[in-house]
Amino acid sequence: MGRLRCFKTIKGIEDISAMVSTNRVFKVTFDDDDIVIAKLSHFGKYEHFKEDHRIIHSLSNNLLYPFENFLSKSLLKNNRVYIYHYKFRQTDAWGSFL
Repeated sequence: MGRLRCFKTIKGIEDISAMVSTNRVFKVTFDDDDIVIAKLSHFGKYEHFKEDHRIIHSLSNNLLYPFENFLSKSLLKNNRVYIYHYKFRQTDAWGSFL
């Protein structure tokens, strides 16, 4: 039996960056009004970004009241923090999803 793939259509992308770091943050809205936050970076090293977000996700799952919602949980794929790494010619960028 084949795998069922489900795709959503993006309705809009809004830059919601605080402009206080090297990261850019976007609110992605889908046609069914679901929302995901995407964090994009090309500064530093991909390996450090990946490790940082795995640590942040782990902390977010273990914080107790009243701090349980202080850190965002990351989008998971195969039960691991999903980080997209884009490399093409001189472009090297990566992103996480919340």
